[in-house]
Amino acid sequence: MYLNLAHWLKGTRALGPGKRLAIWVQGCCFDCTGCIAQSWRKRRRAKLIGPEELAKLDLDGVDGITISGGEPFLQAKPLAAYLKSAKETYPGLSVIIFTGFTRDDLTWSSALGLIEHVDLLITGPYIPEQNNGTGLRGSANQELIFLTDRLKPWAEEIVSGQRSVELYYRGNELLIVGMPEEKVLKSILGEIEELEK
Repeated sequence: MYLNLAHWLKGTRALGPGKRLAIWVQGCCFDCTGCIAQSWRKRRRAKLIGPEELAKLDLDGVDGITISGGEPFLQAKPLAAYLKSAKETYPGLSVIIFTGFTRDDLTWSSALGLIEHVDLLITGPYIPEQNNGTGLRGSANQELIFLTDRLKPWAEEIVSGQRSVELYYRGNELLIVGMPEEKVLKSILGEIEELEK
C-alpha cells in the first residue's frame, strides 16, 4: 500500500492554524475551473511512499497536517494508515482535509475510515466565481465541517479570517501555498511572465 504524492512541505502557516505539514496527493477525479494545482490533477505516478515511511517524518514543532491535492479521498486507505501512525507518535496533531466531494458523497468504507482521523473537513468543488478571498476554503460554496472540537478555537479565523499565501521555489517551479484571490494569483503569474521575458 503506497501513497502517490505530488509534494509535501513541512512548516507552512498558510493552510490552517499554527505550523503545519502540507501533503498534496497526485490525481483527481474532478475538473474544477481555476484549479491552482493543474499538474497535480493528472492520475499518474508521482512520488510513491509507504504510509509507515512517511510517518517517520519528524513532526516536532508541527501543530497539524493539512491534506489536499489532487483528491485525497482517492487515496483514503493509505492516508488513513499514515494519519493513524503519525497521530500515535504525535497525538496533539490536528488534521484538515480538502476534498471536492460533498460530505454526503463520502460513504464508502475507506472514506469513512479516513474521516475518523480528521478534525476539519472542507468539502465541495472549487468555483472561482465564489472565491471571496476570506477564510480557509477556496470558494464560498465549500462546506467547513468541524468533526471534532480541536480546531474550534480558530473557527472564526478558519471561516472568515484573512488568507495568507506562501511562495516556494522547487527547482525551476514555483510552489504557491494557500488560496490566493484571483487578482493575487494573476499578479504573481504576471510577475513570473515578466521575469521569463
